[in-house]
Amino acid sequence: MLLIIVTLLTGAGFLLLLNCLDWRLRAHRVEATIIGVREAGVDDDDDRQTYIPVYQYTDDFGRTVQVMASGGSGQLRRMRTGGSVSLMVAPDDPQNVRVANSWFIEFAGAAFFCIGLWQLTLARWPLERIVAILAALGVAYFALRRSSLKRKRSPAVDAGPIRPAEEFQATPGNRREVRRQRLFAPVLVLLGVLFIAAGGYTGREMLRLKTMGLRAPGTVVRIDTRLDDGTVYYAVVRYTPADRSSATEFVDGSGANPALYRVGDRVEVIYLNGAGATAAIDRGVWTWLPPLMFAGIGVVCAIGGLSMLLQPSPPMR
Repeated sequence: MLLIIVTLLTGAGFLLLLNCLDWRLRAHRVEATIIGVREAGVDDDDDRQTYIPVYQYTDDFGRTVQVMASGGSGQLRRMRTGGSVSLMVAPDDPQNVRVANSWFIEFAGAAFFCIGLWQLTLARWPLERIVAILAALGVAYFALRRSSLKRKRSPAVDAGPIRPAEEFQATPGNRREVRRQRLFAPVLVLLGVLFIAAGGYTGREMLRLKTMGLRAPGTVVRIDTRLDDGTVYYAVVRYTPADRSSATEFVDGSGANPALYRVGDRVEVIYLNGAGATAAIDRGVWTWLPPLMFAGIGVVCAIGGLSMLLQPSPPMR
């Protein structure tokens, strides 16, 4: 079951990255102005009002085009009337746009793809199988994109009212939302600091192993089983240090289900002797993914929390 989830995660990340790359290569950029927002209704998840920004830009033929964003948000501070924004416009549909300076989808796709690919590599999936799956997803993506071009274009902006975002900033609902964000912001910053610290600690230990450690061939001698929200398998590796005649065993820190290794598998061990002795299976560049993942999550949480904390107070009516 876990392997199926990992495969889906890898595929989702690959499709997100492919879609973003396709957009950035095919779309052309324009400078647009935010002319107002439209009310998009109440979000069912947290019972708050959401708004959709409306942009205006001039196309290559000198025509003025008004277009709505593809999704709504309650973050009115990012929808200031008169604000400038760079848009990517689909070459076949002037109403189909994306914000050019937003990299969230790329970051999410890269995270999903790297984590999934790392797990598939640990599970020793053949490279040919991984490439075949990604190639099939690529063919399916371009086939769907081609069929979508034959459909009706995106509708133009409705005749509904377009109002300045500033009119909604002083509403009681928006003020409650800002207060709620400021209460949650310190928790998000603290969570970010903890993730960054975890990434720094694991990265420091791995750097110490990489720069000061010795290498030796090892063998998986057995598989330990632990119950941690399900059954998780850990490889027990035996190796002989260069300065010892007797073999040493350690439990690999990466557990999974299904097991990443089988009894008798040969692995490369990187280890330190003396005080603070430690050992790990050397997985090459994939060894750095966990600390980078922790640090990346921490940076995103910290920046998000600080942006909530430092946002200006809504004006009073």
